[in-house]
Amino acid sequence: MPWTEGSWDVERGGYALGGGADIQLGADSALRLAGTHFDRHGWVSNGATGNDVPEDRDSGVRLTLRTSPRERLSGVLRFQYGDHERLGTATQLVSPPGPVPPAAGDSTLDDHSFAFTPRGPEGESHHETRAHIASAHFEFGAGSRRLVSETAWVDFDASTLDDIDFSASANVDFLRDETFRQFSQELRVATPPGERLEYLAAIDLASRMCAARSEGDRPYSCQERKSTRPRSPRPASCCKNSTRRRITDSW
Repeated sequence: MPWTEGSWDVERGGYALGGGADIQLGADSALRLAGTHFDRHGWVSNGATGNDVPEDRDSGVRLTLRTSPRERLSGVLRFQYGDHERLGTATQLVSPPGPVPPAAGDSTLDDHSFAFTPRGPEGESHHETRAHIASAHFEFGAGSRRLVSETAWVDFDASTLDDIDFSASANVDFLRDETFRQFSQELRVATPPGERLEYLAAIDLASRMCAARSEGDRPYSCQERKSTRPRSPRPASCCKNSTRRRITDSW
Protein backbone atom coordinates (compact mmCIF):
# COMPACT_ATOMS: atom_id res chain seq x y z
CA MET A 1 0.00 0.00 0.00
CA PRO A 2 1.49 3.43 -0.93
CA TRP A 3 2.53 5.48 2.07
CA THR A 4 3.82 9.02 2.39
CA GLU A 5 4.67 11.17 5.39
CA GLY A 6 6.09 14.64 5.86
CA SER A 7 6.84 17.10 8.63
CA TRP A 8 8.20 20.59 9.01
CA ASP A 9 9.20 22.85 11.86
CA VAL A 10 10.04 26.55 11.77
CA GLU A 11 11.40 28.65 14.59
CA ARG A 12 13.27 31.89 14.97
CA GLY A 13 16.63 31.33 13.35
CA GLY A 14 16.04 27.94 11.79
CA TYR A 15 13.82 25.32 10.23
CA ALA A 16 13.59 21.53 9.81
CA LEU A 17 12.08 19.40 7.05
CA GLY A 18 11.52 15.66 6.85
CA GLY A 19 9.60 13.20 4.75
CA GLY A 20 9.28 9.65 3.56
CA ALA A 21 7.41 7.53 1.04
CA ASP A 22 6.85 3.85 0.19
CA ILE A 23 6.63 2.94 -3.48
CA GLN A 24 5.44 -0.46 -4.64
CA LEU A 25 7.46 -1.79 -7.57
CA GLY A 26 5.47 -4.68 -9.00
CA ALA A 27 4.26 -7.61 -6.95
CA ASP A 28 7.63 -8.59 -5.44
CA SER A 29 9.49 -5.35 -4.68
CA ALA A 30 9.02 -2.14 -2.72
CA LEU A 31 11.12 1.00 -2.29
CA ARG A 32 11.17 3.27 0.74
CA LEU A 33 12.53 6.82 0.45
CA ALA A 34 13.25 9.01 3.46
CA GLY A 35 14.98 12.35 3.80
CA THR A 36 15.57 15.11 6.29
CA HIS A 37 17.16 18.54 6.37
CA PHE A 38 17.51 21.17 9.05
CA ASP A 39 19.15 24.55 9.33
CA ARG A 40 19.84 26.12 12.72
CA HIS A 41 21.33 29.54 13.30
CA GLY A 42 23.52 30.18 16.31
CA TRP A 43 23.02 32.04 19.57
CA VAL A 44 26.37 33.89 19.70
CA SER A 45 26.93 37.04 17.64
CA ASN A 46 30.42 37.07 16.09
CA GLY A 47 31.50 40.70 15.99
CA ALA A 48 34.37 39.92 13.60
CA THR A 49 32.13 38.51 10.84
CA GLY A 50 28.58 39.65 11.66
CA ASN A 51 27.27 36.06 11.76
CA ASP A 52 25.21 34.34 14.44
CA VAL A 53 27.17 31.20 15.23
CA PRO A 54 27.38 28.28 15.24
CA GLU A 55 25.25 27.63 12.17
CA ASP A 56 24.33 23.95 11.74
CA ARG A 57 23.10 22.41 8.50
CA ASP A 58 22.26 18.71 8.35
CA SER A 59 20.94 16.74 5.37
CA GLY A 60 20.29 13.04 5.01
CA VAL A 61 18.74 10.65 2.48
CA ARG A 62 18.01 6.94 2.82
CA LEU A 63 16.76 4.47 0.20
CA THR A 64 15.72 0.91 1.03
CA LEU A 65 14.71 -1.65 -1.61
CA ARG A 66 13.15 -4.97 -0.60
CA THR A 67 12.69 -7.62 -3.23
CA SER A 68 11.73 -11.31 -3.52
CA PRO A 69 12.10 -12.13 -7.22
CA ARG A 70 12.05 -15.90 -6.58
CA GLU A 71 10.48 -18.13 -3.97
CA ARG A 72 13.89 -19.00 -2.54
CA LEU A 73 15.62 -15.69 -3.20
CA SER A 74 15.12 -12.42 -1.32
CA GLY A 75 17.18 -9.30 -0.83
CA VAL A 76 17.40 -5.92 0.87
CA LEU A 77 19.44 -3.09 -0.64
CA ARG A 78 20.16 0.07 1.32
CA PHE A 79 21.87 3.36 0.55
CA GLN A 80 22.34 6.28 2.92
CA TYR A 81 23.91 9.71 2.51
CA GLY A 82 24.52 12.22 5.28
CA ASP A 83 26.09 15.67 5.36
CA HIS A 84 26.69 17.61 8.58
CA GLU A 85 28.12 21.11 8.39
CA ARG A 86 28.88 23.58 11.16
CA LEU A 87 29.93 27.17 10.44
CA GLY A 88 31.53 29.11 13.28
CA THR A 89 31.95 28.29 16.94
CA ALA A 90 30.41 29.50 20.19
CA THR A 91 33.76 29.25 21.99
CA GLN A 92 35.03 32.58 23.32
CA LEU A 93 38.30 34.00 24.57
CA VAL A 94 37.83 34.65 28.30
CA SER A 95 40.35 36.22 30.68
CA PRO A 96 40.38 38.01 34.05
CA PRO A 97 39.22 41.66 34.05
CA GLY A 98 41.72 43.98 32.45
CA PRO A 99 42.81 45.28 29.07
CA VAL A 100 43.02 42.89 26.12
CA PRO A 101 44.50 43.44 22.64
CA PRO A 102 42.07 45.34 20.38
CA ALA A 103 42.03 42.45 17.89
CA ALA A 104 40.62 40.14 20.55
CA GLY A 105 37.39 42.11 20.97
CA ASP A 106 36.52 41.55 24.62
CA SER A 107 37.26 38.82 27.16
CA THR A 108 33.81 38.56 28.75
CA LEU A 109 31.76 35.37 28.65
CA ASP A 110 28.51 36.48 27.03
CA ASP A 111 26.60 36.13 23.76
CA HIS A 112 29.26 37.94 21.71
CA SER A 113 32.49 36.57 20.24
CA PHE A 114 35.26 37.93 18.00
CA ALA A 115 36.68 34.91 16.18
CA PHE A 116 38.12 35.15 12.67
CA THR A 117 40.15 32.98 10.30
CA PRO A 118 40.94 34.09 6.74
CA ARG A 119 40.94 30.46 5.56
CA GLY A 120 37.32 29.69 6.46
CA PRO A 121 34.08 30.54 4.62
CA GLU A 122 32.87 33.98 5.68
CA GLY A 123 35.88 34.13 8.02
CA GLU A 124 34.48 31.41 10.30
CA SER A 125 35.73 28.10 11.59
CA HIS A 126 34.24 25.25 9.57
CA HIS A 127 33.48 21.59 10.26
CA GLU A 128 31.94 19.23 7.71
CA THR A 129 31.37 15.47 7.62
CA ARG A 130 30.04 13.56 4.62
CA ALA A 131 29.22 9.86 4.67
CA HIS A 132 28.02 7.39 2.02
CA ILE A 133 26.89 3.98 3.26
CA ALA A 134 25.59 1.14 1.09
CA SER A 135 24.72 -2.45 1.93
CA ALA A 136 23.21 -5.50 0.26
CA HIS A 137 21.67 -8.50 2.02
CA PHE A 138 20.66 -11.58 0.00
CA GLU A 139 19.25 -14.91 1.15
CA PHE A 140 19.06 -18.00 -1.04
CA GLY A 141 17.48 -21.29 -0.08
CA ALA A 142 19.12 -24.50 -1.29
CA GLY A 143 17.22 -27.47 0.04
CA SER A 144 17.15 -27.20 3.81
CA ARG A 145 20.25 -24.98 3.81
CA ARG A 146 20.24 -21.21 3.76
CA LEU A 147 22.98 -19.21 2.01
CA VAL A 148 23.34 -15.59 3.10
CA SER A 149 25.43 -12.85 1.49
CA GLU A 150 26.22 -9.57 3.28
CA THR A 151 27.97 -6.78 1.39
CA ALA A 152 28.75 -3.33 2.82
CA TRP A 153 30.58 -0.22 1.68
CA VAL A 154 31.39 2.95 3.64
CA ASP A 155 32.90 6.20 2.39
CA PHE A 156 33.54 8.83 5.06
CA ASP A 157 35.17 12.25 4.64
CA ALA A 158 35.64 14.89 7.33
CA SER A 159 37.28 18.30 7.36
CA THR A 160 37.97 20.52 10.35
CA LEU A 161 39.16 24.12 10.29
CA ASP A 162 39.44 25.82 13.67
CA ASP A 163 40.53 29.30 14.67
CA ILE A 164 42.07 28.08 17.91
CA ASP A 165 43.04 31.48 19.30
CA PHE A 166 39.30 32.41 19.27
CA SER A 167 40.02 36.05 18.51
CA ALA A 168 39.64 38.41 15.57
CA SER A 169 43.37 38.20 14.81
CA ALA A 170 44.44 35.57 12.28
CA ASN A 171 47.10 34.09 14.53
CA VAL A 172 46.55 30.35 14.81
CA ASP A 173 44.52 28.01 12.61
CA PHE A 174 44.27 24.24 12.74
CA LEU A 175 43.25 22.19 9.70
CA ARG A 176 42.58 18.46 9.58
CA ASP A 177 41.24 16.33 6.72
CA GLU A 178 40.26 12.69 7.18
CA THR A 179 39.17 9.99 4.75
CA PHE A 180 37.97 6.49 5.58
CA ARG A 181 36.76 3.82 3.16
CA GLN A 182 35.80 0.24 3.87
CA PHE A 183 34.44 -2.65 1.83
CA SER A 184 33.34 -5.91 3.42
CA GLN A 185 31.87 -9.14 2.11
CA GLU A 186 30.57 -12.09 4.09
CA LEU A 187 29.14 -15.41 2.91
CA ARG A 188 27.63 -17.87 5.35
CA VAL A 189 25.63 -21.08 5.20
CA ALA A 190 23.71 -22.68 8.04
CA THR A 191 21.47 -25.62 8.73
CA PRO A 192 17.97 -24.96 10.02
CA PRO A 193 17.54 -25.34 13.80
CA GLY A 194 16.41 -28.67 15.14
CA GLU A 195 18.44 -30.95 12.89
CA ARG A 196 20.57 -33.71 14.38
CA LEU A 197 23.72 -31.93 13.16
CA GLU A 198 23.65 -28.15 13.20
CA TYR A 199 26.42 -26.03 11.79
CA LEU A 200 27.25 -22.55 10.60
CA ALA A 201 30.10 -21.85 8.17
CA ALA A 202 31.19 -18.40 7.05
CA ILE A 203 33.91 -16.60 5.15
CA ASP A 204 34.44 -12.86 5.19
CA LEU A 205 36.68 -10.31 3.53
CA ALA A 206 37.33 -6.72 4.58
CA SER A 207 39.40 -3.98 2.99
CA ARG A 208 39.99 -0.64 4.72
CA MET A 209 41.76 2.56 3.79
CA CYS A 210 42.15 5.56 6.06
CA ALA A 211 44.15 8.74 5.58
CA ALA A 212 44.50 11.90 7.65
CA ARG A 213 46.28 15.19 7.10
CA SER A 214 46.69 17.90 9.70
CA GLU A 215 48.23 21.32 9.36
CA GLY A 216 48.97 24.13 11.78
CA ASP A 217 49.24 27.58 10.23
CA ARG A 218 50.73 30.71 11.80
CA PRO A 219 51.43 34.12 10.27
CA TYR A 220 55.21 33.62 10.32
CA SER A 221 57.36 31.16 8.44
CA CYS A 222 59.61 28.55 10.01
CA GLN A 223 62.65 30.46 8.82
CA GLU A 224 61.43 33.60 10.58
CA ARG A 225 60.81 31.63 13.75
CA LYS A 226 64.29 30.13 13.53
CA SER A 227 65.94 33.54 13.17
CA THR A 228 64.13 34.98 16.21
CA ARG A 229 64.77 31.93 18.41
CA PRO A 230 68.03 30.39 17.15
CA ARG A 231 68.39 28.13 20.20
CA SER A 232 64.99 26.47 19.90
CA PRO A 233 65.45 22.67 19.71
CA ARG A 234 62.45 22.33 17.35
CA PRO A 235 62.50 25.48 15.17
CA ALA A 236 60.24 24.00 12.46
CA SER A 237 57.34 22.99 14.69
CA CYS A 238 55.48 26.21 13.88
CA CYS A 239 54.56 24.95 10.44
CA LYS A 240 54.11 21.28 11.12
CA ASN A 241 52.30 19.28 8.47
CA SER A 242 51.64 15.58 8.80
CA THR A 243 50.00 13.01 6.58
CA ARG A 244 49.12 9.46 7.58
CA ARG A 245 47.76 6.76 5.34
CA ARG A 246 46.90 3.16 6.17
CA ILE A 247 45.52 0.35 4.02
CA THR A 248 44.38 -2.90 5.63
CA ASP A 249 43.04 -6.08 4.07
CA SER A 250 41.75 -9.03 6.06
CA TRP A 251 39.92 -12.23 5.42
